[in-house]
Amino acid sequence: MFVIIGAIYYFLIYPLKEEKQLKEVTVSSVRTEVAVLQTELASSEVESDE
Repeated sequence: MFVIIGAIYYFLIYPLKEEKQLKEVTVSSVRTEVAVLQTELASSEVESDE
């Protein structure tokens, strides 16, 4: 019984946790990139106004 539960965890739940963590890192990276691009856009607009 414990072996079956362990196998289910190892083959089903663990990969999903890994995938979730990977996607959270990707989302964080994209948010950082968006913030950088917004900053660049704002500074570009200020320079073009002058």
